[in-house]
This record gives sequence, structure tokens and C-alpha cells, in this order.
Amino acid sequence: MSEVFLINPNYMEELYGRRVMSVHPPLGLAYLASYLQKKEISVEILDANALNLSEGEIVKRVVNSESKFIGIGSTSAIAEISFRLCEKIKRESPFKVIIYGGIHISCLTEDSLRKCPAIDYAVIGEGEFILYNLIKAIKAGKTIKKIKGVAFINKKGKFIQTQAEDLIENLNVLPFPARDLLPTHLYRPSSEFDMGFRGKEYGEILTSRGCPNKCVYCSSAHFWKRIRIRGIEDIYEEIKNLNEKGVKYLTFLDDTFTISEKRVIELCNKIRPLKLKWDCYARVNNLTDKMIRAMKDAGCLGMRIGFESGNDDMLKKIKKNTTIDQARKAMKIIKKYNLKTFGFFMIGLPEDTRETIEQTISFAIEIEPTFASFAITTPFPGTEMFQDYIDKNWLPKNMNPHNMTLHSSDLTRTDQLNSSEILEYYRKAKRAFYLRPRYFYRIIGYLFRHPNELKIYSLRLLSKLKK
Repeated sequence: MSEVFLINPNYMEELYGRRVMSVHPPLGLAYLASYLQKKEISVEILDANALNLSEGEIVKRVVNSESKFIGIGSTSAIAEISFRLCEKIKRESPFKVIIYGGIHISCLTEDSLRKCPAIDYAVIGEGEFILYNLIKAIKAGKTIKKIKGVAFINKKGKFIQTQAEDLIENLNVLPFPARDLLPTHLYRPSSEFDMGFRGKEYGEILTSRGCPNKCVYCSSAHFWKRIRIRGIEDIYEEIKNLNEKGVKYLTFLDDTFTISEKRVIELCNKIRPLKLKWDCYARVNNLTDKMIRAMKDAGCLGMRIGFESGNDDMLKKIKKNTTIDQARKAMKIIKKYNLKTFGFFMIGLPEDTRETIEQTISFAIEIEPTFASFAITTPFPGTEMFQDYIDKNWLPKNMNPHNMTLHSSDLTRTDQLNSSEILEYYRKAKRAFYLRPRYFYRIIGYLFRHPNELKIYSLRLLSKLKK
């Protein structure tokens, strides 16, 4: 029996129309679980996404459990899926307390609570302390209004939001995620870095929370407020623990793993003897030859980088704090050490024109990352761009958060381009990058030297061209 039942909804088929190649562990739920366990509250996690459970199967498991507290969270893309699940659970088990967290409800709190009356309480922002304090208060019969970081609709229909909870300044106080509660045998990395390690050989880790940058399209600053970084020894102990349990490949999920050359080199020196393979997220303005050499020596296979645009004025307008020249220099160093790159490019930025989009496509071809991911610009809640869309009356009144997938143009427009035109440029970008003789011959040459990666490249290319 567990007091708390945490759920990761099954969203892949409904959101993407198919089972996607990668399956990632819900690390946020695992952090919540480990903190509750530290406070002697029993908890279990149902990763319905990894287990590919239907809504009926999820509801049945919740109803049959003896847990009083049901925890669910979501991004904006799967908010409707999660809301629907909450409603079904509440109909079958009206006395269970449904607590909802995550980025979507933290940004659209009252709207979410009114759209989904089945939610009893919302946890706003970083959840470990808030969830524990909320559960403790409910169990003790105390007033919820004194618990920081909580929102709810009271019996009179009034929206109540309490004072914000303080940030967790020292992330080292948090126990490692409760991965033992997850079906680790089912996880597998994104195909671009899939080297055959999956299940218990694959792991993901966070060494920081937040980002020092304020890009207009990103909600990280709204949710995490500001960056906080774990200590090297704390990170190393978690990595060593994972390695001892069989993990051979890691993905560092930090918004910007490469924020500090000194920190990256220090961590690389610590983990090098473990002989792990890994990848991370990086920014072109803080990559150096010394850093990338240390990463390569420590087992790094590649990195994911947000280039976003091929126009410097657009980069300034979206507050990316990078330049085209920095991107060129970074790619030169990365290619020097034969690391893979997965480059992100955005089509339909608020002030994009036909000319700037063409420049972005040409720039992607020029710098030629291993893989290029072209995304349709999406105004996610919690971003400066979202507010800009509201101010310009660009969002439909009955906005559907289910459309926020980066590959739908339903919510996207610019001053000069409508959604249909943006969608056509999105398709054009993929064709222009991937259906080039030069790219084809480069990949053939690479696969001739690395035949074991034929399946990986084939799946990745097919997925990029199908979207």
C-alpha cells in the first residue's frame, strides 16, 4: 500500500500519431517520489507512457490502489490528455485527492483549474517541498491557505493561490531520483544518439535546474526562476551509482550543460574512469576547444544545440544571446573532435519573413549538423512569446493546448506569414536539408565506416521526413 500514487500519462500515440522511437523516464516524478520517501511517505509511480497503458487501464489501477493522493503533471502539449484522465479518476474515485503539477498548470493556473474541476489542488513550480507540505497539511486537517505554492478553487467557486514557495537553493539536499520505482527496462534514448544502449543500460540525469538566459520562446525561466547548480561530488555520486547499476549511456538533461568551462572539465575528469558514453544540451556561445576536448575524452558522443535562426537580427529579437558567427566557430570545433550534433531550428518566429526563413534553411545547410530538427514556432504558456501573441490577439479564444507540439502550425503566424505558409516552409526546410546529394553521400560515407549505426540513421531520417 502506498499513500501517494504518481502518474505519467500515456501520451505518445495520441500526441504523435504513433509510438515514437524514444521513451524517457519521468525524472520529475522520480524526484518527487524520492523526497516523499525521505519524509517517510510511501509512494509508487505508474509510468503509463512507458507501459503503453490505455486510460481505462490507468483508471483501473488507480481505483484499485489504496492511495489517497493521486499526483499527475504535464506540459502544455499533453494537458488535455491529463485533464481527461483526472476527470475519469474523479468519477470513479471521488474521495481520492488529485494533485496536479508541472509547467502547464504553473503558467495557466486558474484557467487549468476551471477547465478541469476534478483537480483538487495545483502545485505551482518546483514541487518537492510543496507536495510534501500539502500532503502533510491535508493529513493533519490543517488549512491549505497557509501552504506555500498551492492553488485551488474553494467551495464557493473562488480561485485561491497561496504565496509562492521559496526556491530550493541547495539542490544537493534532494535525494537522487527514485528510479527503482520506474520500469527502467523500457526506456530508450532518442534515435540520434541511440548506440544500442537501452533499458537498464540507459539513464538520464539533471545536474542543474533553470537557465541563465531569457529566450522569448522558452518557459524554463518562468518555471525554474533562475539557475541553480548541483555540486560536482553530488553529481558524481549519482553517476557512479547509476554506473554500478548497469548504466552505460547517459543523457544530461540540463537546459545548458556547458554553462561553465571549469565545471564541465572538472566533471569530465571525475567521470572519465567510468568509461560512460553520453550526450548533452549545449549553447554555441560558451563552447571552447578546451571544453569540447575534455568532453570527448570523457565519453561524450555529441550534443543538442539550439541554433534557432540563420539571421542575427532574429536572434537578437528572440533574446537568444548568440550570433551566427559564434555558431560557425562552435561547429568548427565540434567537427574537429568528430562529435555528433543535433541542431534545432525554428520556422515562423514572430518577426520572421520569407527572407529570414530562407536564411535559416541556408544556414542549417551551411553548418550541416549531423541531424537538423526544424520546428514550427509555438507560443508556449509561460513564455514572453505567449504574452506577445495575446497582446496581438493572435491566439484563438478557444485555444487547444493539444496543438502545442512544435510540428503543428495551428497556433503560429507572423506579421507577414499565415499558418499555412509557415507549414509549407517547415516542410520545405526538411526537404532542403535532408534530400541533398551532399548530405546523402556524407551519411553513406559515415555508415560505411560505422555500419552498426545503419538502423539508427534510417529511423531518424524517416522520422524527420514524416513529421
